[in-house]
Amino acid sequence: MVALLAIGLSLLGLARLMQSDPKRRRVFRRARFEGERHGLAARILLFGPGAAFLGNGDWSGFTLWFGAMSCVGWACIATPPAFWTRCRALIFAHARPTAPGAGRGG
Repeated sequence: MVALLAIGLSLLGLARLMQSDPKRRRVFRRARFEGERHGLAARILLFGPGAAFLGNGDWSGFTLWFGAMSCVGWACIATPPAFWTRCRALIFAHARPTAPGAGRGG
């Protein structure tokens, strides 16, 4: 369970780096990122769980984390930003509460 939490934290850091990386944005012809990059914080989120596993001597947790970050990280980076924009729109469209009576016929 700790490994899954660590993978989730690392994915948050990876998502932030993917969103704000100038080279990735240029390759996919996206507009320049205007917000704060927070590169150090994203890298701490990305690599911190692996360092914690190593520091505690939890080799099985480190192996799970490292394998997941290798596979999932590669898949995230190889996927065009338009895919992630559609995923985000689908997730947040279902998460928004609707007004009372909305969606009822008539």
